[in-house]
Amino acid sequence: MNYTKSDILADTVRAYLAEKEGVVFSRKKAKSLIAAVAQSLVDELLTEGKALLPGFAGFVCHTKKATRRVNPRDVAVFVEIPEKTAVRLVLAATVKTSLNDLSTKNLG
Repeated sequence: MNYTKSDILADTVRAYLAEKEGVVFSRKKAKSLIAAVAQSLVDELLTEGKALLPGFAGFVCHTKKATRRVNPRDVAVFVEIPEKTAVRLVLAATVKTSLNDLSTKNLG
């Protein structure tokens, strides 16, 4: 059986929920749970411009201004890149602290 990224993520979520919460999901339900969370984040970003996963991270929409870049095929020609909206990931303070503590333990 070939595993896809989605299968690996679903199995990881299933294992975590079984271990921490004692809740057992089928792979199909785990995939639908992940899809529902992802869709709710997208919906929130589209309506509010930001979405939060408390205790983990926030996603914030921001606008990248229009720029001019050199065409890689012909360096004498410039290409106009239009303005676009992108999403930034902002980690929660608890995650940053945990990662910093982990990195100092590994260095020390």
